[in-house]
Amino acid sequence: EYMGKQNLRLQVQLILTFPSFTTASELLRLLVERYCAKGSETEMVPIRVQAFHMLKLWIQERPMDFADNAELSAAMLHFIETTLPGLGLARTGQVLRRTFEEALERYEQSKRSVVNAR
Repeated sequence: EYMGKQNLRLQVQLILTFPSFTTASELLRLLVERYCAKGSETEMVPIRVQAFHMLKLWIQERPMDFADNAELSAAMLHFIETTLPGLGLARTGQVLRRTFEEALERYEQSKRSVVNAR
């Protein structure tokens, strides 16, 4: 339990601070690379679970990274729609796709709310 909370804190800190030391494109590349690493099923399941949670957290916490960067958004969608099904993980892709669409919609709604409030 403690390690899970500690790990989540570290993930949140990474997602909120990565722009100070790398680009969004590089972070996505590294997470996809980690997700697609080769190894036994026993080795890969926890790695993929961690990468999945990082990607989902990023989408939820920083949708503006994707909404404001068409190239990054396209790269994420390629991973979701092509890479994950290619790994036999189409359902995982569906979960990330839904998260992606919902987060971008909330972000766009919040932008419209700010504009309308002026």
